[in-house]
Amino acid sequence: KTYKFIVVAPQSPSWGFRPSEVITLLNDLEKRYRVDRSRIYLTGYSAGGWSVVSAITESAAISGRIAAAVPMSVAAIDKKNLRQFANVARASTHCWYIAGSSEGRFMEDTRAYADSTNIYAPGLAKMTVIEGFTHHSWRTLYDPRTKPDGVHTIYEWMLQYHRVDRYQGKVKDQ
Repeated sequence: KTYKFIVVAPQSPSWGFRPSEVITLLNDLEKRYRVDRSRIYLTGYSAGGWSVVSAITESAAISGRIAAAVPMSVAAIDKKNLRQFANVARASTHCWYIAGSSEGRFMEDTRAYADSTNIYAPGLAKMTVIEGFTHHSWRTLYDPRTKPDGVHTIYEWMLQYHRVDRYQGKVKDQ
């Protein structure tokens, strides 16, 4: 039986995966499995969201491999990466940031990362704030029946993007 996608959910033994570890994981998966390289997606929650945002902002080489990302309730990223959202825009990596209205700093940081992408490529990132959600609501968000925006599950949203898709607008210099 052929599946439309493979879900890999690595668990970090500590805080989260550094960008170099994300690259190692992707390289290993591509060696072991028949991976459609135009349809690689990243998602993560809290420290996992930190891993996703850190990876896609780290370098054009990493963000250029990712068709779309869904970082949720993202923990604060490193200062270096705060200045590198142009990498996401140049790679046309679509991002859907999700956070709960009752998450305080996590929601604020998540919104700031969406805004930081859209500075360079307006509309490339979208933000959804879910009323009443508190931190640790990840089970609901990853449930394939949940539509955080009322339209798409995170899986439907990611699968609409391919690496061949390119942002049609001009990437602004900051």
